[in-house]
Amino acid sequence: LVNCCTIDWFFPWPAEGLIAVAQQALTTIGLEPKIADSVVDQCMQFQVQAQDLSLRFLTEVNRFNYVTPTSYLELISTFKNLLNVKADEVGQQKRRYEVGLGKLLSCADNVAIMEVELTELQPVLVVKTREVEELIVELDRESADAAVTKEKCAADEAVAKAEADTTNEMKASCEADLAEALPALDAAVSALKSLTKGDITEMKSMKTPPKGVKLVMEGVCVLLEIKPEKIASEDGKGKVNDYWKPSQKLLGESVFMQRLLDYDKENIPPAVIVQIKTYVANPEFMPAVIEKQSKAATGLCKWVRAMEVYDRVAKVVEPKRLMLKKAEEDLSVMMADLKVKQDLLKAVLDKIAQLEANFKDANDNKVSLANQVDMCEKKLIRAGKLISGLGGERTRWTENVKLLGEEFVNVTGDVLISSSFVAYLGVFSSEYRDSYIAQAIQDVRGKGIPGSATVSLEKVLGNAVQIRDWNIAGLPRDSLSTDNAIMMSKSRRWPLMIDPQGQAN
Repeated sequence: LVNCCTIDWFFPWPAEGLIAVAQQALTTIGLEPKIADSVVDQCMQFQVQAQDLSLRFLTEVNRFNYVTPTSYLELISTFKNLLNVKADEVGQQKRRYEVGLGKLLSCADNVAIMEVELTELQPVLVVKTREVEELIVELDRESADAAVTKEKCAADEAVAKAEADTTNEMKASCEADLAEALPALDAAVSALKSLTKGDITEMKSMKTPPKGVKLVMEGVCVLLEIKPEKIASEDGKGKVNDYWKPSQKLLGESVFMQRLLDYDKENIPPAVIVQIKTYVANPEFMPAVIEKQSKAATGLCKWVRAMEVYDRVAKVVEPKRLMLKKAEEDLSVMMADLKVKQDLLKAVLDKIAQLEANFKDANDNKVSLANQVDMCEKKLIRAGKLISGLGGERTRWTENVKLLGEEFVNVTGDVLISSSFVAYLGVFSSEYRDSYIAQAIQDVRGKGIPGSATVSLEKVLGNAVQIRDWNIAGLPRDSLSTDNAIMMSKSRRWPLMIDPQGQAN
């Protein structure tokens, strides 16, 4: 049996080793340097005191308890884990009471403010009510006068509208006649836009132009009133007009295209039109015929023919334009008269609308003030109930804030002692625990670590709701059992239950 066993020898760490381990582990928890040094020294002292208590326990009760380095590490780990959690818990409880007290104090202040507001609002409400009543009387009087003016303006507007309808019928008739001539005008504009720079370059590059091309350029020269040159006829009898050399000169001009675009088609001389008609009547002066000889000359042919058509159409359109102009002038005069009447009517309606808006604003202000007075009275009633109902709580909450403030200051020492309780005292009975805790409190406070005069594991680490659930599940209600349950829940390691009664469930 001895050959199959290994004996674990436990030797205590020296004080320097315990201090070095605690310093390394507690550097990141945010304690003040002076308090941190005291906490490190107290951790070392807890380990030594636990070893001494175990020797006393063995001597008096004949039961073994081993205080190992793991117990020391458990002390440090428990302290690190619980310090910030407990500080946040106490701080949150303290803030809740402070918020509640703030609400009670602000409620009392608000009551005084609302009483002043109510006193100020009531006379204003009386004034606003009187103003609304006066506006109602004025609105009724002005509405009656405005109704008469509106009826008269409406009658004048009906007469003006009838005359405007007559003028519009005349305008529609003129526009209908004018619409018949518009296609010819559009054709003339399209023919002018069909010319390109390439067309002009092609025409200019011809040395011996076809007959159709020469005929087209003659028409262009005639429209532009360019004189021909006199050359000998082919049969040698006399001289004839030749337009080609002037045409080449014309095509060479850089502003040739612009001259065509800017051509005054509204005022073509009658003599020019007479000459152009002879070209237009020529069967060889047709775009379809010219296109076979030169695509470029086709655009110029269309332009020449379009100018003749435009001149012919303009003579038809001009009388209709004059009629339309006269109709529009008459309509403009009529609409001006109608506009004056409409402006007069609008001024009357605007006056009524302004009166109605003033009445609405005044009435809204009155309703708003009435609502404010009503709300202020209701708030006063509710605030009175709140203050009377929670008046007794104010003293208790103030005391709780004070106690929680002290607990928040003492949280470092309380958690340190509670952590040593969890790490070392699980096996000991109440007598030994009380002795250890009393000495721990004295040492902690003696080292300047903030801590309470009495430390209870249930108060520092316990949760009332959780403890109640444990009691319902069968845990005895004595402090020893409660402390054991808290140690089991807060311990990082698996606990070993010494449970002869079978209560650990």
